[in-house]
Amino acid sequence: MKYHILQVNQYQYAGGATESINQVRLRPYTGEGQACLDFTLDLQPQSKCAWHNDYFGNEVATFSIHAKHAQLTVTASADVDVWAEALPAETQLSDAMSEELTSTEFRRRYAEYLAVTSYTALPPEAATAETDELWRASRDALDYVRRISDFLYTEFTYHAGVTTVETKAEEFLARKSGVCQDFTHLMLALCRVHQIPARYVSGYLYCGENSALRGDAAMHAWVEVMFPTLGWVGVDPTNHVFVGSRHIRVAVGRDYRDIVPIKGVYRGGAQTLETSVRVHALETAGLQ
Repeated sequence: MKYHILQVNQYQYAGGATESINQVRLRPYTGEGQACLDFTLDLQPQSKCAWHNDYFGNEVATFSIHAKHAQLTVTASADVDVWAEALPAETQLSDAMSEELTSTEFRRRYAEYLAVTSYTALPPEAATAETDELWRASRDALDYVRRISDFLYTEFTYHAGVTTVETKAEEFLARKSGVCQDFTHLMLALCRVHQIPARYVSGYLYCGENSALRGDAAMHAWVEVMFPTLGWVGVDPTNHVFVGSRHIRVAVGRDYRDIVPIKGVYRGGAQTLETSVRVHALETAGLQ
């Protein structure tokens, strides 16, 4: 599947802004079933970007605008080829894979994706209440991950505007309503409770005209879980699907804080933001 993606972020500053320093994580990933064929980042006011890879391997553009400006527009345009295939539904972990998953060496290697963060922290009693029954009913850790996805999809409501980028998993668990970021943070928490390495993924979702999938109106988020032999397995709890060629990865991290698409500091008054995202399929062969 080949896609063209256009994202426009427009910031308005009350009274203007100066000394603006920003980081952008919007270039789609190349590797593991996906390739970014072309990418442009347009900034208004104009500024030169310096590129680097962060700790997690994400490509980051840094730029600064020192002159006073009332508006900042960041436009990202990309062509991406995605050939990743969703994990077959019948996949199970072998005894050897399950044994390695629980080994000290494996957990040490992926320790950062097992750690509790400010976004994924849950009270022990809440974590136990939500996971114990699912864990006991699961034939292996992969089946447990499937059951978490099903639990979130059936018991929680997708509703834009009731949470913010600062909403934590504990609040979403109580509210039972939110967006893809919230589904992702709670799934991370429930995976890590049982020592399954899991990371946050930001990107885009192609729904198509007749798809029942949710999350294409803005940037999307989902989970990748690490299993021996299988590697990173993408799971989208917002839509209760394994990730395939409809998902276009941009960045990964421990939680939202590691993958913020655009962040920065500036001198000035309050800001407002308008964002638009369009994902257009250039071809549909092999769509999953």
